[in-house]
Amino acid sequence: MTIYERKMTIKMSAEEWNDSKNLEEMIQGDLHWLGLSQVASYYYGNEDNLDSTEYGFNWIEKKTSQHEILIGGKEAFTLEYASEARLAVKGLIASGYDADSRRIISAKSFEGWVEVHGRFFVATFNSMEGEYSRHHGKGPAIEYENGVTLITQFYRSYNEFTIDFTITFETDDLTVKNKAEEMLVDTPLNDMRYIKRVITKTLKDYVEEGELEVTEIDCESRVISSANYECSQESIGKVMDDE
Repeated sequence: MTIYERKMTIKMSAEEWNDSKNLEEMIQGDLHWLGLSQVASYYYGNEDNLDSTEYGFNWIEKKTSQHEILIGGKEAFTLEYASEARLAVKGLIASGYDADSRRIISAKSFEGWVEVHGRFFVATFNSMEGEYSRHHGKGPAIEYENGVTLITQFYRSYNEFTIDFTITFETDDLTVKNKAEEMLVDTPLNDMRYIKRVITKTLKDYVEEGELEVTEIDCESRVISSANYECSQESIGKVMDDE
């Protein structure tokens, strides 16, 4: 099995972003309604499992737990962790006390911005040319009929937002090897353009001063267990050009 892989990274920044402490959560909410729902790498659900109440400004329920230490059936003190409670009970019993512990769970509900779930996307936008898939445990992906797979990650680092595209194609067919580079570029092209365009537009909405700038474009293709080589400027241009 030969694996062809192409990675493209686009980094964008602005002089000053919206000063809200919930900037990333707000962006996550907007992207969800545009068909790009952020999830963790271990997300194993499908499109139907996505819950819109888990995105944007919504009711949030937070649960906390504590461990009460009981001596003679009465509460003596409280500890945060189960491991601490076990050690405390063990020590008290060893000292001759009638000790036990119990877990107390409390919950509170409030309105707020739902925390960012992760850097991967479950894509549900109408124009998507591939289909949602879990690809070999690497994370949520878009998979195409010809076997090409697109995995997209989106995340913030300090003042910069990054889009990471990873496109792979696996084959044993020697007759398609010469077409692999073309397939890695052209098969997911329209979906990559949509993702890049929607993220760019959303980020622009949160720029307070200056303009949104593309600060870095990095692209590399490789054949696994073989030599790496840089992507052509033409293949990079296809993604960056919205037309």
